[in-house]
Amino acid sequence: MNYAIRSLAEVVTCLHKAKRRKYITEELFKNHYGFAFNLMNMMIAFKNKIK
Repeated sequence: MNYAIRSLAEVVTCLHKAKRRKYITEELFKNHYGFAFNLMNMMIAFKNKIK
């Protein structure tokens, strides 16, 4: 589970870099960032639940 969470955090870092370098639009960034944020919260909640 920790590996999945770290991998998602890396994806978020890549999203920020892609936006800064203008590879993606602000709208696309917000869409994917929002999805990643929600997924991260669900993954952390699941991890805490199975402890």
